Amino acid sequence: MTSDRRQVWEGFGVAWWLLFAVFLVAFAAFTTWSDWGPEGPTDEWTNIPMILLSYSGLSQLIYVVPCYVFFLKKNMPSLAKGVLWGALSIFVLNLLVYLLWLFR
Repeated sequence: MTSDRRQVWEGFGVAWWLLFAVFLVAFAAFTTWSDWGPEGPTDEWTNIPMILLSYSGLSQLIYVVPCYVFFLKKNMPSLAKGVLWGALSIFVLNLLVYLLWLFR
């Protein structure tokens, strides 16, 4: 495998691992927060955190843009390109899940 292609795949993995880390932190925080509700986790307002997590495809801009700029400044354009490909794949999968949920 060429060095450029390998760096693209590494950038792809960076995007997926960052999303995984962000998701775990957000899920833990939102789950803890929802347990503090007036009726516990059975109350209707506890669905709010899960709805926020479902938009992680759009909220990934918070970490993708700085990561992309970081790799460009380090003169690693293939890695930066891989981060964008990874972010695009995450966005498409989130969109697919959202559409499947919407048209169930």
